[in-house]
Amino acid sequence: MKVNKIYIFGLTTSGKSTLATSLSKKLKIKAYSLDDIVWKKKWTERFPKEVQKRKLRKIIVKKKWIIEGVHTHDWVKPVISKADQVIFLNISKIILIKRAWKRKNSLGQKLRLIYWVIRFGPKNYLSHKNSSKKFIEIKNIKEIDDFIKKL
Repeated sequence: MKVNKIYIFGLTTSGKSTLATSLSKKLKIKAYSLDDIVWKKKWTERFPKEVQKRKLRKIIVKKKWIIEGVHTHDWVKPVISKADQVIFLNISKIILIKRAWKRKNSLGQKLRLIYWVIRFGPKNYLSHKNSSKKFIEIKNIKEIDDFIKKL
């Protein structure tokens, strides 16, 4: 399977960054995080919408990219339409909560991540599925490993 443009989305702690890093190394394609496009200061101050769109446009005109993020709003649709592969990490919320609990040191950070996992679900999932050239849903680590091996 030949892919040059990959979009990975899913909930907090679903493994988006880890998968993007693995694919980046294997395919020799630079990986980008939507968090770096959205947040001027991590989770407290956002870039203006126009800055976000401009930063995203600079990436998606490239011949090769891997973009990962939790963001699924309309401003991300150009990524989906240009991606050769769209990957939805639909990991069980129980697993995500366990990962969130392990991930951060402070109790406040742990609870904030757990809140995000419980409160928010993947928005526009069907829209993303219908807008993409090639869409796959991955539900566990075995499916991730199988996908990486096929590339």
